[in-house]
This record gives sequence, structure tokens and C-alpha cells, in this order.
Amino acid sequence: MKNILRMSFMAVVFLVVSCGKSENKEEEIIHFPEVSNSLNDIKVKLGETFQIQGTGFSKDKEYVVTFEPNQKGKIIEITDKYLKVEVPQNAISGEITLTFNGKTKVVGTIIIQKEYELYAYRRDYTNTNNYLKQLVKIDVNTGNQTVVSNLEFEGAYFTDLIFSENERNIIGFIATPSNGTALLKVNIDTGKSKTVLLSDEQRISFNYLVKDDKGDMYAYRRDNVDMDNYLKQLVKIDASTGNQTIVSNLEFEGTYFEDLVFDEKEKTIMGFTTTLSGGRSLLKVNMNTGKSTTTLLSDKQGINFDYLVKDDKGYIYAYRRDYTDTNNYLKQLVKIDTNTGNQTIVSNLDIEGKYFTDLVFDEEGKHIMGLTTTPSGSKILLKVNVNTGKNTKILLSNKKEISFNDLIFIPKK
Repeated sequence: MKNILRMSFMAVVFLVVSCGKSENKEEEIIHFPEVSNSLNDIKVKLGETFQIQGTGFSKDKEYVVTFEPNQKGKIIEITDKYLKVEVPQNAISGEITLTFNGKTKVVGTIIIQKEYELYAYRRDYTNTNNYLKQLVKIDVNTGNQTVVSNLEFEGAYFTDLIFSENERNIIGFIATPSNGTALLKVNIDTGKSKTVLLSDEQRISFNYLVKDDKGDMYAYRRDNVDMDNYLKQLVKIDASTGNQTIVSNLEFEGTYFEDLVFDEKEKTIMGFTTTLSGGRSLLKVNMNTGKSTTTLLSDKQGINFDYLVKDDKGYIYAYRRDYTDTNNYLKQLVKIDTNTGNQTIVSNLDIEGKYFTDLVFDEEGKHIMGLTTTPSGSKILLKVNVNTGKNTKILLSNKKEISFNDLIFIPKK
């Protein structure tokens, strides 16, 4: 009898313990946090913090936030409503994942906003016995310059600069001793330069380097070796060998295809051409088919357009000079509708000289920047806010003997 009672008691204890364990297991079920805020293509900088908002977060739990390519973000703060995360220095644009309790979910996407520095080609012939040709970095707030490289080549100009991120090279055109054309590549980390010949033929010229979304390089090539067969071509250039592949044999009235920019959405390279009447058109060349279309901007001889530039949203701008009324010389930054050719005035520019050249877009400050010269020969960096039209002038040099050209923004390493 005692044995039966003992066994019954043990059974009851077992049931109680088992039930207790079962209840504890139910209590230990932990739900994945619910993420509530939209993290689709948010723009952040390396080292910045942002919040992953939601419910079900706990200070006592461990979370892992991963950026591409497999970079763990530092979690700065945890509350029941959000995680505050620091973007790691080696992160790139792409998906963000949240890992918790062995499960991983995609919680959004980010776009890394890189910090950029401004570079230019500077010529200094103050000392005629020591002609300086330099690649310089410009402080956009003070105008101060730092020499990156003292260049050694035989010509005077280093033009149409683009940047190769893979090699960390600034690439541009220089003239050969025989008046041909070569590529000059300058490494911005070491200052070392290398030359790649494109053509040593005087009657073959290259202008307006432009880069597509894959990093491939293109230019406008004119070939008038055979005067009965004047060739105007858009070519793709191999930056290592100098070899060229024809993308399109262009047919337009004028001589030049200028100020080229790449349109990622339409896969076109566009630039200015001049009409027979002296007006200006926008020529667009499809990269896949080679077909070109022309959009008239103005057929008036007294209206000129120069220096196309694209902003971070893909909109196209240019410098427009209107001197049809000699008593009211207009110098304007305009936004161009590339389908219709219509223009919207962004700013009536406050400059003494005629030209606003070498335009670049500053993504951080939402400025279009360019170079202008005063009547006394001072060189000015002009910044135009694309939202307000406000002009800001930064002095680069007050010497006539110092000139700047071919501004280019480069992402910080």
C-alpha cells in the first residue's frame, strides 16, 4: 500500500514538474521584432547613425545588423521602439538585414552617400622659366589648393577629366609633340602619371571624355585625314591600350559634339551641336543601337549653351548666354528638358566675365560649381544653389598668370 502511495505521489510530482517545464517553454517563445519604418533606399554616409524603428525590441536581447558586403553595423542604442545603428566604414549601397534569435530578415535598403573632394588642372606661368602644370585639390569653402601632382608632359593642357575608381586615376587628354592625342592617367594617391597614345595623326582629334554607369569610357573623335570623308564618331576607348571601338558614326550639321554627359535611364550619351544658322541643339546617341536624335534648344545666333552637367536625380543643366539684346546681356544657369529642349531658369548669374565653365554638381551642398574669370584676371569658383539660385563666389587666385580648368569631384577614399 505504501509503495502504491509513494508511486502515486511521484507521478503527481512528475506531472507538476512536467507542466511547469511546458509552461516555461511557452514563456520562452520569443517573437522576431516587427520593423515599422520604411528603409527603402535611405541615403546615409559612412559612419552616420540611423534608426530601425518597430516594436518588440529589448535591451536584454542580442541583435545583429548587417550591411553589404557582409559588414556588421555597430548598435549604438536599443529601446523597445528602435535600434540605433552606425553605418560601418566599408559598407556599400544595398540591402540591410536584421538577425535575431537565429533568424535573419531583410529590413530595407540603403544608398551610401560618398563624401567628395574637388580637383582641377592648374597652370602657373608666373615664372616663365618654371612653367608649372599641376593637378590640385581645391577646398570648396576657402578656395585653398593642395598640389596632388606636378605633371610632366609637352603640351599646355590637360583636358576633359574623368575619374577611374578602380585604378584611382584621373584621366584626361593631352597633345603629343606631333599634335596627336594621348591619354594622361594620374594616380591621386601617389601622384604618378602614365601616358597612353590614342593617335599620333594631327588630323584625328579627341574631345569630351565621358564615363557610363559601368565605368567604360567614351569620347568624340573627328577624323579628317580624308577630306572627302570627314568622320564624326562616338567611340569607346580602352584606357589601358588606347584602342577605340566605334559606337556611332554621327550625322549632324556642325563640326563639334560637345560637353558630353551620360543618361543612365535612357542609356544615351548627349551633348551640344551647332546648327547651320548658329543655333544650338542637343544630340542624344543611344549606346546600344548607335542611333541618334536631335532636339533643338535655340535657332538664334545670339543664344549660346555650354557645359552640360547632371545632378543626382538625373536632371540636366547648362550655362546659357543670351546676348540678343546688347543692352541686357543675360548669363544664366538653366535646367533643360532633354525631350522638348525647353529651358527653366535656375539662376541669373552674378558674374563679371562672360563665361561660367567646367561645371560639376556638388551632391552634398546641392550646388552646381564652375569657374569664372574677372576682367582683372582673377579666377573665381562660383557655386550656384540649384534649389534657391543663390550665388556664392570663392577666390582661387588673383593672378592673371594662374589658370584653372576641368573641375572634377572625386569620392574620398
